[in-house]
Amino acid sequence: MITYLTVLGSGTIIPQKNRSCAGYVLHDSGTPILMDCGPGSLLRLGEAGISVRNINLVLISHFHLDHVSDLAPLLMARWLQDIDLAQKGEITVAGPVGLRKWFTLLAEQTEDWLAELKLNLVEMESSSHRFGSLKVDSRPTPHTENSLCFRLTDERGKVLFYSGDTYYSEALVTLARRADLAVIECSVPESRREEGHLSPRLAGKLASEARVKKLLLTHFYEEVLAVKILKQVSAFFSGKVYLARDLKNYSIS
Repeated sequence: MITYLTVLGSGTIIPQKNRSCAGYVLHDSGTPILMDCGPGSLLRLGEAGISVRNINLVLISHFHLDHVSDLAPLLMARWLQDIDLAQKGEITVAGPVGLRKWFTLLAEQTEDWLAELKLNLVEMESSSHRFGSLKVDSRPTPHTENSLCFRLTDERGKVLFYSGDTYYSEALVTLARRADLAVIECSVPESRREEGHLSPRLAGKLASEARVKKLLLTHFYEEVLAVKILKQVSAFFSGKVYLARDLKNYSIS
């Protein structure tokens, strides 16, 4: 049962005060599920009181450094916590095509610790997978060659949608349909709209067409924070809108 989301990082690779890079924890009946793991995620997990030892599922939207740089440190921390345990827990990392190659390259640069982890790698495209009682659907996004967005549905039918980094597309509207909480990037102001990222207006358009219940905007460059984000979003979307803040929790229901 998914209950709430903890924001680890609502910023980008450009340093900002009080905003780390992309990282989010979805709490599923007390079990934390990590979505993206950018620089600062490991520190934020500690600040949020979330144990690395309890994370058994990591979803990666794409391989840009601001979304994946803390994944190797996270796994090493997990290995160090597992090393003296008779029962070592399995950790699943699911992400775009290329995930296995990414880990092959990582293994070439590490010592034996990575091979000692009970690691399950799952590559996703336009697909659906079950992880315990949680259903995870993925679709490609117009950002990188293999970047993904995710729809996570629990046994009650509660839905969280995570856009990852993206430009507007009908496929995202379909996957986000009637989500209880939609976590959507809002990177750039309208004056600097670019392929691969959403402006406040496009984020509002996506949320409105998908008829999501609540909208959590995130992945802010400093330039977009200087404009009236909520006003621009409200021109399209009339539901509840939050501007993500690091270490804050947001309810799914």
